[in-house]
Amino acid sequence: MNEEQVGVSNGSEVRLVRVTAGGDLSLRGEDRSDVRVAAAPHTAVIQDTDQGVDVQLKDDGCLAVPAGWSVEVLAVAGDAAIRGLAGSLQVASVAGDLALAEIGSAEVADVGGDVAIHAVAGDCRVARAAEDVTVAQVAGALTIEQVGGDLRLAGIGGDVVVSAGGDIRAVLEPEGSRTYRLEAGADLKLRIPETSPMLLVMRCGSGQPKLRLTTAAEPEFSEGAYRLRLGEGGAVLDLVAGRRIVVQQVGEGVRQSAWEAPDAVQLEDAATEAARQVGDRVATLSAELVDRLTRLSSALPRVLASAGVSDDEAERIAHQAEQSLERAVERVRRQTERTVGRLERRLERAEQRSGFAFGRRRHARGAPGHAHPGPAFHWPPSAGARAQPRGAAETPTASSEAERLAILRLVEAKQLTAAEAERLLAALED
Repeated sequence: MNEEQVGVSNGSEVRLVRVTAGGDLSLRGEDRSDVRVAAAPHTAVIQDTDQGVDVQLKDDGCLAVPAGWSVEVLAVAGDAAIRGLAGSLQVASVAGDLALAEIGSAEVADVGGDVAIHAVAGDCRVARAAEDVTVAQVAGALTIEQVGGDLRLAGIGGDVVVSAGGDIRAVLEPEGSRTYRLEAGADLKLRIPETSPMLLVMRCGSGQPKLRLTTAAEPEFSEGAYRLRLGEGGAVLDLVAGRRIVVQQVGEGVRQSAWEAPDAVQLEDAATEAARQVGDRVATLSAELVDRLTRLSSALPRVLASAGVSDDEAERIAHQAEQSLERAVERVRRQTERTVGRLERRLERAEQRSGFAFGRRRHARGAPGHAHPGPAFHWPPSAGARAQPRGAAETPTASSEAERLAILRLVEAKQLTAAEAERLLAALED
């Protein structure tokens, strides 16, 4: 896609950029004194005003700004990736996913997809994220008011006040005067160092929390919560979960990536559920293909007769199309068997390794059963390239079938001869 470069040097003393994007936004702070936009021709408007620099993108675009400036993202219709800002960042609305890295401070109001945040020098606040959130390395306070999916966090230097509708998995090193409140709609799993003194206050729907501690301390139940004192003084951790609370205490600091391996029952359940989902999916695809095969077989004589094809030629073409679709069904079945086999082998290996966690991801816009540990940050995204919606790609089988039907329609419209159609159908099998 052709692009044009649009730039402006800020004439005012206000070091602020305000951005609106009709598609995906890629924004990066650089060692520069001007603001520059790369976008499709005639889709970007950039203005220098008394209040700063205004950038309006009708579609996708990449934006380079001075690293020390502040940025306000007013609205993004697609995904947004922002990196390298020493100043403050305010995000009002992102319809898709949001990825932040190397930011001075961040305040996010509303995100329709996933959120990934890494390396914030100051405070970070997220008001609402519809799906999963991953946060790592925030030097200041972290506040997350509402997460529709799961939340993972590690390396937070300040207060932690977070709430998620799904699971929370956190790695914390609490300090005495800090505030820590974690509320999960499902499970809450927390790793803490054995050397830090603290008071754990735990409320969970499953009853008594599960503690994996280096000491023999037992919690006491009072005032509707389980309380456990570890050492003298220290921080207070207020933990709330709709289902289970698991607290693991480890020595020699907290490793952010290591969780104990789940037991064999958990792995077996996970493998069974994954296999069931894959099996359901292939059964649905096979049924759809068989249905289309039946309809195609019944329609072929009429289509070929109207195209003036002889009976023998029509029978041969119909038989070839039927065989092609039958082979497609068989390919789907074999591919599914291989996929399930790989999944089972991976789970068997994972059962033997420490640090394995069977992750899940609830993603309303994706395919059912799609597993993903959280949103990934990739920089730089291709300029002006709209990310393909999850689950939108056609399978090779469905695409080939559509091409075969298109060939038959051309025969019906007398734009192809029977011999040409036969050669094209044969080419699809190569």
